Amino acid sequence: MELVLSLNTVTRTVDLTRYPELNQDNDEKCLEIAQTALEIGLKALTHAQGALDIQALQKAVESIMEKANTDFHIQKAVLLSNLAENGRQFDQQHLKHTQDITIHINNVLETHRTIILSQLSLDSPSLAIDRISSILTQQMQQIMIALTDLKTRREIEARSTQGGLSYQEHVGELLRAITLFSDDNCQFVGDKTGTINKVGDFVITLGKTRHARDEKIVVEAKHDMSYSKSKALAECQTARQNREAQIAIFVWDKHYAEAKNQDPIEVQERDIIVLWDADDPATDVYLRAAYWMACCLVVPRIAANPFMQVHKEQIDKAFKEITALSNRLQEIHKAANEINKNAQIILKTSDEIKPLLEASVEFLRQQVTALVDKS
Repeated sequence: MELVLSLNTVTRTVDLTRYPELNQDNDEKCLEIAQTALEIGLKALTHAQGALDIQALQKAVESIMEKANTDFHIQKAVLLSNLAENGRQFDQQHLKHTQDITIHINNVLETHRTIILSQLSLDSPSLAIDRISSILTQQMQQIMIALTDLKTRREIEARSTQGGLSYQEHVGELLRAITLFSDDNCQFVGDKTGTINKVGDFVITLGKTRHARDEKIVVEAKHDMSYSKSKALAECQTARQNREAQIAIFVWDKHYAEAKNQDPIEVQERDIIVLWDADDPATDVYLRAAYWMACCLVVPRIAANPFMQVHKEQIDKAFKEITALSNRLQEIHKAANEINKNAQIILKTSDEIKPLLEASVEFLRQQVTALVDKS
């Protein structure tokens, strides 16, 4: 049986426009929809006549749903296939791109490796490794020259008057520390010419709280093994005249001065010789004592009254006592060392005599015993 459908009402036309498949040139789809609509219409007509076959309608719906499910799975399989194909194409392209990048990186690394290895070759003096080696050699030579100069300079300082430069700096540091909490002013003048020459390394100007304000004390520092006591006193006199000072302090390196049998501190009228070791803080007390002695020895220029004369006599007496005590301390120290040395000798001798004495006693006992036995 062949049926020809013709739509001549607006309502049916509008209803059919709900199916976009009918607006396309797809005869099979149109036929399928028409058949479905006819089948549903017939069932509905039967229902309208009161003779609806429920089972037939259910089968028809199940058939429609089964067909729709089949179409869904087909479309799903097509879509997944397309996705898988696109993924394979993307993976192939990505892999190729990665391989290209890896090849390029390897080529660049190989090129730079070749360049670096060529620069590290020892065959050509113009290469980088040779230039680096040359620079390092030059720097090492400069360092060795500098170290040699430093060693030579220190050796010269240790055995000549040039050592006075660094020695002067240490003396100046201690003098400034001593005068820090007073109004006395300590200045380095060793690089300035005085009334005669440059003798006199430091000048201490007494402050306003001193009884002889504005008077000066000159300090000469010497790290020199060629000096003697007489030469030191002569330099003190020159320093006083050159710096217009009343008192001179001659600070002498302790090691060199002791070799000349010089006492730790000695006062000769207006000159003071003091021994000091920059590496031994225990000798700082001698330089401090010399400073305070010098401050006491300084008198005002216009002071010619009996009180100042008595004051000076008392100061001179105190200085003599300090000098005597210092010398006595040295004697005690030497005597203590001598006593300790003699005590060691006595103990050693005692240990040696004791076994001899015991042997003699034993011999005497044996002789007495033998004599008794014979009798």
